[in-house]
Amino acid sequence: MISKKSITVHFLTSLVMALFVHTSKGQEAGKGSPLKNMEFLIADWKVSNFKIKEGQWSLVGDTHSSIKAILKGSFLSEKVKYLVDASELNMVIHIGHDHRTGHLKLSAMDQEYGLMDIYTGDFLENKIVFTNLKSDQPIDFGEGKKLSFRLTYSNIQEDSFEHLVEGTYDKGQTWFPFAKSIYQKSN
Repeated sequence: MISKKSITVHFLTSLVMALFVHTSKGQEAGKGSPLKNMEFLIADWKVSNFKIKEGQWSLVGDTHSSIKAILKGSFLSEKVKYLVDASELNMVIHIGHDHRTGHLKLSAMDQEYGLMDIYTGDFLENKIVFTNLKSDQPIDFGEGKKLSFRLTYSNIQEDSFEHLVEGTYDKGQTWFPFAKSIYQKSN
């Protein structure tokens, strides 16, 4: 049986890999690039990590994130530590714009398990939503039960935002909350 920690690690790793975008040589985040709308992410952040139990979010603890622009602004790169119950995940996440498809991509990798995945995303209303439904190798629980993830950046303010991780066993027809982090800009 796969543990909650393994699922969380897979999800967070998938998030990091989804940020990685393979673009053509010389493509940059110019004035019209969707990454210009994500420059608010470039900062150092206090990250409050939450888990859900019996429908209620409870604080696991606080960590740190640093998000920078790399490769002449073509990508955003995040180094972050997430707390998952009694353990931690040290991750690297990259976000970029795939000029070939017109979508955002996110790649996720973690130090502890080395898992990775690619997420495809877009701006939806006042949110940025990524899923790994198209690129994922879902976590297989047997008997046809496979887990994929959705990552949503919401409640976006100048100095804060929420990062919600949700799971699905039915290829995105229904979603359930998995983990949540609230980012507050460090002074």
